Amino acid sequence: MTTTHHNGRHIATPATSVPMDPLRTLTVVLLAAVAVLYAVVFAVQLPHLSEPDNPAPIYAVLALGYLALAVTAARVDTLRLIWVLIGIQVLVVALFGWSVGMLYREGDEAFILDMQWLAVAVTLLQVILIGVLAYRGVKARAVS
Repeated sequence: MTTTHHNGRHIATPATSVPMDPLRTLTVVLLAAVAVLYAVVFAVQLPHLSEPDNPAPIYAVLALGYLALAVTAARVDTLRLIWVLIGIQVLVVALFGWSVGMLYREGDEAFILDMQWLAVAVTLLQVILIGVLAYRGVKARAVS
């Protein structure tokens, strides 16, 4: 905590952190963008919420989760967090691939084809995010 003066009073404020480097900023922006896209997918699925196999609640959780990750990445910058984020991205992309495979196997590919541009956009951002995070992780490890 630092102390600032305002009208003669001392006010405790959080210590300012080191400015974010461009790759960390990109990480936060990508995480926030994925959160927004998952919120859009949730909104697209919301009218069909009464259907028993509608995954809308999952997308709401993913949107909130990615928003929390974006806020965390903006506030914390550790090597451990970078590798945890990579693990999360790999897991989410792998689960998405598995679910698409299951949809095609069951003949229900119309579900994913209805949101094809959203699926491609989210997956592309996540793959880019994995690359940015991996680069940051290798770079940080080389420095330490």
